[in-house]
Amino acid sequence: DAELSAQLSRRLDINEGAARPRRCRVFNPYTEFPEFSRRLIKDLESMFKLYDAGRDGFLLIFHKAAAGELQEDSGLMALAKLSEINVALEGVKGAKNFFEAKVQALSLASKFEAELKAEQDERKREEEERRLRQAAFQELKANFST
Repeated sequence: DAELSAQLSRRLDINEGAARPRRCRVFNPYTEFPEFSRRLIKDLESMFKLYDAGRDGFLLIFHKAAAGELQEDSGLMALAKLSEINVALEGVKGAKNFFEAKVQALSLASKFEAELKAEQDERKREEEERRLRQAAFQELKANFST
């Protein structure tokens, strides 16, 4: 097993003092993608975890596509190829359709963010109304207690 031998050779290098230190790289999606809201990122992460069958951080469809296990006429193969386009093969119209689909997907994300913003605004407005009602009640209560 190549992975095991690599780990063992690294351990031997560490024991001999010749190993270079590993750098731990932390991935923070909130700083990596500032254009997305925190709520959207959390929703996307939960959706990804739902479909990540191998728990390896990679969707099975792309593993199968890379291994050539998907049928050419299947919808999954078309989905796997959605992230890239060969203009020489598809032509200008195909590229146009590809980019229009990408723009539409981005506008859907913007629509989702707008909905989240509207929910937050509604929550703030309800909180403000509740605070005003409580203040009015406290004022009436003060009038009756004197």
